[in-house]
Amino acid sequence: MESQKVSLQIPCPIHTTEFVQRVHIEVGTDQQLYCLECILSHEDSSSMSSKLKTIPDLIDMAANFYARNKQEVNLGSQVPSEYVELVSGQAEKLEKLSKHIEFEKKKVGDIFDNILKDTVKMITEKKNEYLNNLDQQLFNLRYWYIFFDKQLKKSLSN
Repeated sequence: MESQKVSLQIPCPIHTTEFVQRVHIEVGTDQQLYCLECILSHEDSSSMSSKLKTIPDLIDMAANFYARNKQEVNLGSQVPSEYVELVSGQAEKLEKLSKHIEFEKKKVGDIFDNILKDTVKMITEKKNEYLNNLDQQLFNLRYWYIFFDKQLKKSLSN
């Protein structure tokens, strides 16, 4: 069976008219995918060239790594005890984490409930202040009508 090279054309996330030419093989870098423009515009492009692989080369590296590790596991190599220990205690760790998350969710809920209560209280106080202000304006207007009515009657009687 003859292997076929597949041409992948992934658009560059930075230069949308260009296609990805290289992939950075180190995990956790700021940028993983590089088009030709990205490579040329990079400050230290010469030193990073050893860390950049073409997509077919990256696929070959991954396939070789997978094949090597699959052979080692099939040959009966020992699984490191740290891995066994990590996997064996997963149920307890997940249960403990689940309880901790539920506790934190309750705390967050309580905090937001308090914020909501305080906000409603402030809004209610402000609403009551405006309503009282409107009532006071009505009272003042009635008072002035009474005052002017008395003044008018007083001036008419003289």
